[in-house]
Amino acid sequence: MAEIKRLRSGDEGLAREIVGNFYPDGTLNEGFLSDGRNYLLAAYVNGELAGFLYAYELPRLDRPEPMMFLYSIDVLPEYREKGVGKKLIEELKFICVERGFMKMYVITGEENEAAMRLYESAGGRRCADDDIVFVWEFKA
Repeated sequence: MAEIKRLRSGDEGLAREIVGNFYPDGTLNEGFLSDGRNYLLAAYVNGELAGFLYAYELPRLDRPEPMMFLYSIDVLPEYREKGVGKKLIEELKFICVERGFMKMYVITGEENEAAMRLYESAGGRRCADDDIVFVWEFKA
């Protein structure tokens, strides 16, 4: 079974391994791990990187309990459909409960059937059939 580790400041080498495996054209944002409101969880099977997720703690204007936004999750092909993704989500849910978060959410497309199955199997529920995501992109 997968072992889950939350990466923090000092774990930049492990974070670079994630970036190298999942974002080959990317580079590690060196400040990500030093912000305690950012969560990077890595899954290892027999000591080998199997997958990861990253999420953001979002403070609320109207109440003291924050929300968790699960921004991205991915599992290497050879470890898919073996419970790695679900174990990553379960660990993030544990963190949310332990720290008193109000809720956790993720955005996906209906056409992403694998993600839909994963989120449902981990206890997520679809809140509305008509949710739409708008995006603004800014080029540097």
